[in-house]
Amino acid sequence: MSSQDLDRAALLEATQWYSKASDAGDQVGPLHLGQLYEDQYKDAHQAVYWYDLAARRGNGAAQERLTGLRQRIRLGIDTSREPEDVRSEEEPEPARRAPAAPTLSGLAAEALRQRWLADWEGSAPLATAQCLDVLVDTCGGPHGEWATLDDTERERVLADFLAVLPPRANFARAARDYYEASGPGRLRDHAAGLLRAAEWPEP
Repeated sequence: MSSQDLDRAALLEATQWYSKASDAGDQVGPLHLGQLYEDQYKDAHQAVYWYDLAARRGNGAAQERLTGLRQRIRLGIDTSREPEDVRSEEEPEPARRAPAAPTLSGLAAEALRQRWLADWEGSAPLATAQCLDVLVDTCGGPHGEWATLDDTERERVLADFLAVLPPRANFARAARDYYEASGPGRLRDHAAGLLRAAEWPEP
C-alpha cells in the first residue's frame, strides 16, 4: 500500500468520524469537515456548507473561516492557493545597500513618524500590532483575502499601510480606505506592485 493510499484512507476515515460528530449535533465536527473540504478535497462550496452549519451551531472559528471563504469566492480569488515562498532556496539573498546619509525629507518624515507614535504612547510595537489587527479584519479576516498573501507580501502591505501613519482615532477607517484603494480582490496584485517597487526604488 502506497503512502498516497494511506493518506487517502486516513482522509476518508477522518471525514467519516467528523460526519458522525456532525450528525450527533456537535459544533466542532462540521468545522473540521469544512476544513477538510477546503484544504484537502479543494471543494469550496462543500466547505461553505459545513462552515455555515458549524457557525449556526455557535462555532466562532467556523464563522471566521466562513466569512473569509465567502469573501474569496465573491472576489474570485483562487480558494485552493497555498502560500508559496517568494524565493527558492537556491536564490541568494539580494545585496543590501549601504544606508544613505540623512536627507531633509528623511528627517521630516522621521519627525512626523515620531509625532504619530506619540499618539500610540510612543510604542511602535503597539501601533504595528493594532494596525495589523484592523488591516487583517478589513481584508476579510485571517481566512479572507489576507490569507492569500504569503508572509513577505503581508509584511510589505503592512509596512505600506503603516507608512500612511493612520491616526489612532480613526485607524479602522484608514484601513478601509487603504483596502478600497488597493481594490478588493486585488490585494495580491497590490502586494506584488509594492514588492517590485521595493526592488527598484525610484532614483
